[in-house]
Amino acid sequence: MRLGFKWLRYLIKDNKKDVMLNILILIILSFLAWIGFQITKKLFDELSFELTNPNGLFLICILLLAIKIIQIVVSEISFVIQQRFNLKMTAKIEVYFMKLLKPNTITWLETPEYRNDLSILKQTIDRLPQLIDSVLSFLQNATLIIVYFLLISNYSWYYVLVLLLGGIPLVMHYMNYTKDTDIQLRGLVQERIETSNITGMLTDPGNQKDMIMFGDRNFFISKWTAVYGNILNKTVTFHKKYVNKKIIVSSIFPLIYTIIQIQLVYKLIIHEVSLGDLVAITTAIGIIESNFSTLFRPISGFKNFTIFSNNFNHFFKKYQFESKGELKVGQIEKVEIKDLDFIYPNGNKVLCNINLSLTRGDIVSFVGKNGSGKSTLAKIIAGIHDVPKGALYINMNDINNLDRTELIRKISLLNQDYSRFPLNSYENIKLSDVDEYSKQKIRKFLKDKPFLVQDISEEALNKNLGNQYFSSTQISGGQWQRIALTRSLIKESDLLIIDEGTAEIDPLSESEFLKYLINIRKDKIIIIITHNLALAAQTDRIFVFEKGNLVEEGTHNILLEMNSIYKKMWGEENGF
Repeated sequence: MRLGFKWLRYLIKDNKKDVMLNILILIILSFLAWIGFQITKKLFDELSFELTNPNGLFLICILLLAIKIIQIVVSEISFVIQQRFNLKMTAKIEVYFMKLLKPNTITWLETPEYRNDLSILKQTIDRLPQLIDSVLSFLQNATLIIVYFLLISNYSWYYVLVLLLGGIPLVMHYMNYTKDTDIQLRGLVQERIETSNITGMLTDPGNQKDMIMFGDRNFFISKWTAVYGNILNKTVTFHKKYVNKKIIVSSIFPLIYTIIQIQLVYKLIIHEVSLGDLVAITTAIGIIESNFSTLFRPISGFKNFTIFSNNFNHFFKKYQFESKGELKVGQIEKVEIKDLDFIYPNGNKVLCNINLSLTRGDIVSFVGKNGSGKSTLAKIIAGIHDVPKGALYINMNDINNLDRTELIRKISLLNQDYSRFPLNSYENIKLSDVDEYSKQKIRKFLKDKPFLVQDISEEALNKNLGNQYFSSTQISGGQWQRIALTRSLIKESDLLIIDEGTAEIDPLSESEFLKYLINIRKDKIIIIITHNLALAAQTDRIFVFEKGNLVEEGTHNILLEMNSIYKKMWGEENGF
């Protein structure tokens, strides 16, 4: 409950104006309901007697019409205010979530379990604005019900008590329904992810080259239909479970309404109530019935909030994004790996007993077949994978004792699966706010480096890249790689790791790139992961990986003098 109030205060903070407007609307609607009850009673009381004052009846009808129109206007204004409020709440929740979700490592992020948990959390976050909706809706319905209860209590407290008791089954129904709905949605997460992925295969423009060339669309449509059929069947089965219960609980109020109506008709016959009383009370009970149904639906919103709190706490307890280490690291002078084994959370062992040491000024290369573990090791050295204590040392300090956020600032990594952001070139390179000083710095950096971005005009660098917006310009894979390469080189780092950073770049640009690395090696540790052995041959040392093991280490010449795996690879690449 305390956590609920904490979230409620957070959500309404800076939006008190909308909250006050909604409360004012509640008061106005309650006042209109009270007036409407009294005027309706007077109208039918007048009709039950001789029509001595028809003008008065017409005036009453006009007043009722005016009240209805005012209620409609106020309700529509309330709807607009609530929609605006909901949009603000959604934005606030999204921003809060994005700020909180800032991982330092990717080990768990690359697992199906994380995607599943993240999808569940997003589902509950999407329903969080219902908390405010629930509070406002509950207050609105509760206020109207209280007003009508007070009016009805003037005739009989028995009616009020019976109506209250009739609402208890509705409360229980909506509480159980909300809890089971969350369980149901959890069970459908994997199917929904699969249907979303298949839809992306068939509709995402980036996938269409392969789909046109190789894809059987009917196969994917059949696959989507089968998975969606499972979702449909499970959903229908779930709702069928609640049909009988809903029919029973929904029949309670009509039964109570009928019993009270029969009793009122009897009282009218024996002149204990007037026709106006009968019509006003039965109308009020009808409104109470309607508001009772909508009153208890917001309870599902409160229940959703409880579910959100549980999911939220579970997620951030399971995936702790805060750095546990506190030690600050100065300039990176040495990287040392000792007896490193690395196993992914799914149990797949990719590295075994790795030992190596690198010092400032080194420029080395990792080579090996696909799947040999070299890219995983690069990410480990870059600090974005979790490793056990005693396996990785930076400047003689265990990486687990270091402030990971501060460490990452000193490391630059170009992944082979680099991201292509739908931003302009400036923003793609900096991935942060770009002011005029930053633009000048980027243009100056690119000016004498033709192996990077070639068109450095203001117009070109300001264009959005990709094909997602009307104003975007699509560029080639090689141009995208130059953008990613620039991003990794312009960062002031002590440790630079380039994973297949020249795979889509022409040989001349690749040669210029290597010359640049040699020129800046003095103040850095540089690691190049490559399949291009001609490039690897120009580095100080070559580390050869096979099936997760570091099997060879040495200079190009030393490895060629040995009966080595590297010598065999070199021969295959050069045709001898």
